[in-house]
Amino acid sequence: MPRAEELREAVLYVIRAGFQLKPDGLAFLKELPEDLSSLQLLREALELARRRGRDFIGREELEEALRALGKPSEPEEAVPALPPPGKGRAEVPAREHEARVEVLMDPTGEEGSEGSLKDFLTYFRSRFRQLASLLRRR
Repeated sequence: MPRAEELREAVLYVIRAGFQLKPDGLAFLKELPEDLSSLQLLREALELARRRGRDFIGREELEEALRALGKPSEPEEAVPALPPPGKGRAEVPAREHEARVEVLMDPTGEEGSEGSLKDFLTYFRSRFRQLASLLRRR
């Protein structure tokens, strides 16, 4: 298991490079033996991701980077991995899947607007501020 400071530096390196680290990628980094450098592994994974036009680094990309570095990776888990997002992802028609919808609450009557331009602008400005705040924190 890598030291916390090394792991933090590696994650910051990914963010500064303009990529996102998936939760399964972070879990994989935490499981690395101490003799492997998480920063070196991420550098290789970022190069692979750049060549393929991917924006997210996950377990799959890290395992591939390990193989590229000549290190053996751990055996595959029984849980199938999700296909990576982006250009190479095959689209699955929605009609082939059962819809799983759960209604948590009924907002009817709680929120309402007259549908005026002012309501529209207020709503989207609020959304913009929330998203901007989220991106600044990230």
